[in-house]
Amino acid sequence: MFDNQHPDTIKEWRRLVPNNIKIEVSGGITLNNLHEYAHTGVDFISLGYLTNNVAPLDLSFELV
Repeated sequence: MFDNQHPDTIKEWRRLVPNNIKIEVSGGITLNNLHEYAHTGVDFISLGYLTNNVAPLDLSFELV
């Protein structure tokens, strides 16, 4: 897991990790900069942005 790193740093670090080890990147990734992280050579990208910026919806269910 590479967390809160710039895409250029991730590219450098990725070269140090054997290819049989899966790499995930997270932290500070949004829809605006996702393309930069997609080209770093990592296997997985986590976007907390998808759940951290969602407004809650209050629902109820009543049986009569």
